Amino acid sequence: MSEMAAQFAPNAWILSTGFVGAGLGYILFSLYYFRQQKLPLWLMVLTLLNGVTLILLAVFPTSYDGYAMPANETVVIIHRYIAYVSNFITITSLATHIVVSDTSLRYKHTIFLILAIVFSVFFIFYNQDIRGLFQRLILITTSVWTWLYYARFNRLSKTTKPSPDESLN
Repeated sequence: MSEMAAQFAPNAWILSTGFVGAGLGYILFSLYYFRQQKLPLWLMVLTLLNGVTLILLAVFPTSYDGYAMPANETVVIIHRYIAYVSNFITITSLATHIVVSDTSLRYKHTIFLILAIVFSVFFIFYNQDIRGLFQRLILITTSVWTWLYYARFNRLSKTTKPSPDESLN
């Protein structure tokens, strides 16, 4: 796992800044595109929540073996559960894309969902010494999916704009 995510790490501010920046990016992205009517409400909420969890990961740093200073274990537990919630939100977003997408995209969303779940299971239950590898595989998988297929529900358009009736809900 990343040494820079640890409490008392000399350069922890780098990863914390990255968490906050990415979180704010998700929040601003979701609000902007929702206002442009390019995101349905459910996707805006999931994206916004994911942004909040990323910011919270910066607020509650984790521990790292090898540091002389003892970590606050309560903060570590909070960090762990926030990371689980963030991963759950991402997996929920992927699964919801599968439900609302046409057949051609449903298959692609499903591949990314399966990869995210498999890597998450290995991250949680596999050897602690190589958890960072699975952490990075989750990040690569979800980043590639976000870049290529986020908010794509049918093959004719990049996003699905809600109908006037749906935007009233």
